[in-house]
Order: sequence, then C-alpha cells, then structure tokens
Amino acid sequence: MTSGVQCRRQFRDGGHASRLDFDCSYGGRGVVCVRGRNPPGPTLVSISPTTARVGTPINLTAKGTNFVSITVLSCDGVSQTTTVLNGTTLTATITGDTAIGTHNVRVQSGSFSQHGYTVCGAPSDALVFTVTP
Repeated sequence: MTSGVQCRRQFRDGGHASRLDFDCSYGGRGVVCVRGRNPPGPTLVSISPTTARVGTPINLTAKGTNFVSITVLSCDGVSQTTTVLNGTTLTATITGDTAIGTHNVRVQSGSFSQHGYTVCGAPSDALVFTVTP
C-alpha cells in the first residue's frame, strides 16, 4: 500500500514549521519506508574499483551527492561497513564472501526506529560491481 502524505515539521525552539511531502509505503512487520521530496536523497555517481576477485575484501570508494552521516552503501541490499568522508565521498568494505558475478551497489541515507516502526530513506539508483574468479 502506498500513499502520499503531507507532514508539517515543528521545531522545538518555536521556529516556523515547513511543509514536507512524503511517499510512504507499508512493508509489513513494522517497516514503513518514507521517501521525502525535500531534501533530496543521496545519488551514486561512481564506484571504484568496479571489479574484484572472489575471496578478497574490497575497500570501495563511492562518489555521489547528498551523503550525510547516516548514509550507508549496500551490495545487493546488504548494508556494508561505511564511512562517510564528506557530502560527496564515502568508503565501504565489501566482504570477501561476495559471490562471483555482478552485484547492485546503492547508497541510502540510513534509517531510524521509533515507536516500533523502522523509517528509511529511498535508495539511490544502482551501479554494478563485478566479482571475478
């Protein structure tokens, strides 16, 4: 189920509220994915290296936009250990047990849990990472 939701953000210091628009979907089991239109989520422009040999952990560098402290890189949907260096660069370690073949790499601006629900930002478009024999 997906719905458009308009929310107003209240500031604790009494400042003015601003309207935020979200597309929400209920994924079952207490997971609600929220994609905000303001501010934009992260984009993934490039990864380096783009290939690795099976059995070798890889330190991957990703370039893009809108990276924040909770941005995480994933490989085929599995979050990897990620360090955000700045708003356009992060590094992540792809484990050595990744199977031979091509894999989708994405970035996503983290998630948080509140009141038994997990709220997550939308992932970026994927780039391909290849593991060779």
